Formats: sequence, C-alpha cells, structure tokens
Amino acid sequence: MDVLVVTPELVHYRGSSSLAESAGALSKALRGLGHKVNIVSPLWASIDPAARHLARRLVRLEVASGGATKTFALFEGKTTAGVDVSFLSEPSLFPADASAEEEGAAGAARWGGFARAVIALLKRRVDQGEGLPEVIHLLGWQVGVLPCILADDPALSAIPTVFTVHDLSRKGSFERAQLGELGLSAKHFGIEGVEFFGKISTLKAGLQFASRVVAPSPSLASRFLVEAGGAGLEGVLRARGRAFSGVMDGVDASLWNPATDPHLDVRYDAIEVGSTGVARLRNKAAVQLSFELPVRDDVALTLAVLRDRADERAFHAILPRIVKNDVQMIVLSSGPLHEDVADLARRFPDRIGAKGEAPSPMLHRLLGAADLCVLASLDDPFGVLALEAQRYGALPVGRADGLVADAVVDADAQLSSGTGFTFEEASAEALFGAIMRASTAFRDRARFRAAQQRAMLRDHSWDRSARLLERVYRGLRGAPTETATA
Repeated sequence: MDVLVVTPELVHYRGSSSLAESAGALSKALRGLGHKVNIVSPLWASIDPAARHLARRLVRLEVASGGATKTFALFEGKTTAGVDVSFLSEPSLFPADASAEEEGAAGAARWGGFARAVIALLKRRVDQGEGLPEVIHLLGWQVGVLPCILADDPALSAIPTVFTVHDLSRKGSFERAQLGELGLSAKHFGIEGVEFFGKISTLKAGLQFASRVVAPSPSLASRFLVEAGGAGLEGVLRARGRAFSGVMDGVDASLWNPATDPHLDVRYDAIEVGSTGVARLRNKAAVQLSFELPVRDDVALTLAVLRDRADERAFHAILPRIVKNDVQMIVLSSGPLHEDVADLARRFPDRIGAKGEAPSPMLHRLLGAADLCVLASLDDPFGVLALEAQRYGALPVGRADGLVADAVVDADAQLSSGTGFTFEEASAEALFGAIMRASTAFRDRARFRAAQQRAMLRDHSWDRSARLLERVYRGLRGAPTETATA
C-alpha cells in the first residue's frame, strides 16, 4: 500500500514527544512490511537541511494564509531507516524557537498554512502522475483539520484517513474568527462539526471527519469513551462506533535494545539477565557512582521521571516518606518540582540522586541500570516509558490505566508471574504501597531476575503495532468516510 504519514514533528529531526517517535517508528515498521511510505512534516527552522542530507526541490507550493500568500519550499530525503520524508518549509510559520503545542493566532496560521501546503503537495503528486496515497495517517491535533479539508475537495475526498489521538486534554483550541485561517469553511462550525464550547477544536475536527480514529492502546480507547476520561469528547468518540478503536503503541526495537545500545556501559540481553545479571550490575554501579550514591547491589535502584504534570504531585508528596526507607532513587524532574527534589537529595545523599530533564542517551543509560521504573503520573495518557523500561528489564511501577494496563502484568506475591507492579486507585497512598511492594520483592534476587527476563521478552515492538494498523488500512480501501454526530 501507499501510505502518507503526516506529523507536526519527527523524532531525530525535531521533537521527542510520543507523536514524534510514533511517526518515525510506525513509518519504519510499515516500510519493513513492504509498504511504500512517505512522511510529511514541517521543516522547522531548527532543522539544518544540509546536515540532514535533505535536497531542496524546485517546487513552490503557494497557499493562502491570513489574507496573504505563503510560499512553501519542498525538501526531500530519507530517514536513517530508509523511509522517504518530505519537509515543507516556510520559516515565518515554523521558527526555531516556536512550540508545536502553541495555539492562538500563531498556531492557527501555522497549522492552517501547513494543512493547505499538504493539500497542494497531494495535488502536485497527481499533476506529476504519481497518483494519490491509498491512505493518509495523521498524528496529533495540529493536523486534525486535514480530514475535514480533504472531505470538501472533490479531487481528494476519496482518500481514507486514520487519525491517531494520544491525549484528549489538548484540544487545539482556536477562536471562531480563525476558521478561514485554519482552512475550514463556515459550514463546519457547529456541534456536528468542529465547534467545542464556542471555539474551534482541531482535535475534534480529526475525531469527527477521519475515516478511522485510533487510540494508542485498547484500554486507553475504553477510557476515552467515558466521562471521566473523555475530556468532554467522549460523546463524539462514542458516536464513531466501530470507527474508533485502540491499537497498541510500540517502541522502536532497534533504538531501545540493551544488546546493541551504545549509551550503556555494558550491553546485555534477556538471557544474561535471567542467568547472572552481572552486566546490569555493572551498569548499576556505574550510574550509582555518577550520581554519588553508595555502590550497593542489595537495594533496588529506582528511577522516576517527573514532567511537572499536576497528577504527578502525588509522587512528589510521598517522596519524603519513600527516602526514609532503605532505598536508592534517581529522580529526573523539571519545573517547580525540581528544587524540592534537589533539596531532598542534599538531605539524603545516600538515598536519592536528582537531575533535571535528561537527554535521551541519559535515559537509555538509566534504564539499563535501574531495577525499577516509577511511572509517577496517576493519569498518564501515554505510558510509553513502561514499554521502554520493560525492554531494559527495569520493572515498571504504575497505575493500571491506559497503555500501562495493556502493557504491564502485575507481579504476584511470589514473583512467579508478572512484568511489573501496578495498582488501581489513583492516590498517593496506592502509589506508595506499590513502590514499597516492588522494593521488597527485589530482595528475592533470583525471582526478581526472572521477572526482569519476562519483561524483556515481551513483544512491544512497532512491528506488531504496524501489522494491526495495516489491517485498519486495508479495511478502509474503498470504504466511505464516516462522520460523527457530537
């Protein structure tokens, strides 16, 4: 099949969000299945075309934006995995310091202009005799207007679209006056269209008009359908019926692989962990030294990653209680929480190490050393960290919700089954209990290593996810686009 993937950011070029990673890993996996794949993304000014071996084509894509004409240049190349990539460049819309999450007037001009440029690129394909893609896969609220614009274009309306939504809390909210800026006609502003509490929601546009809507896990899809998890859009999703489903996200097994990872002090695999675990112990000792923690192999080294989310305050509240026990923790934190964590590290230098946001190589190194990985969020819409942690044998500790519920099997008291430690109640006390249970389980070293081996052997690769999405694509070929009633 000919698949076009449209994303606001692409990992390794710009952005490290779950959407940016999904776009890259999914495209790579689809290509591995024999499909023709092309990724389309904005060329943010922070991306150096020469350094990325991108070739500028003699193409000018002129689109209307904010009462003016914007001209997009086309750059083409290949990812390191060999996937074709097309970058659309308009520096005034995509400056280096802009955020992909920005809404308001700047966001409307940015994403409305980009959507029109994608439409122009599709029409150029027809003019060049290349034909249209058989399916367009869209990721993120930033590109949610595209299914709506495609539906209004007789030449493009037959192309089926798949829209992936990770987080319903980010609506892509804009004023009604920005309809034209976003490329939308006035007829779409209504309860059955893109209107959400008097404003435009580009997220709702994607949910309403895409041929199929996909959440990154079956449990998360179920959660999105109820009032507590639907963020006001549960009715829209329920109305989609079978056009909405959950397909488990994955991780790029070539990047998240402790047997080949260049960021680890010592590489290892599941067989080594299940037998002696010496390689992981060496990684653990190296990380303990770098964080000035005592080198001990009789205590679980626990990693926690805080992103300054409101629902992570529970972990922040129990951290002083945790460090009063015989534990070792490394906490990566950002925002206002970081100074509190750093203060605890100064008070308990033998039990806690603190660091701000870590680059990806550091996260790889920490996962290769940690025995446990705390998923600090009580309401995490992603949980991809749980997949990455299991790949490295760092057993996840987190609430059984969303992707985590599908990815992590709770360990029993004897550690004879399970790949992590989960809990049901969204409370600080439940999180504290799970962390203490996991720390205690570590004392049975042989069984703990067996649990680590089970976690590492689980298939969380994008290859499996791509095959499931392939079925979604094939089901859409020749199928009419379904729209929903809010």
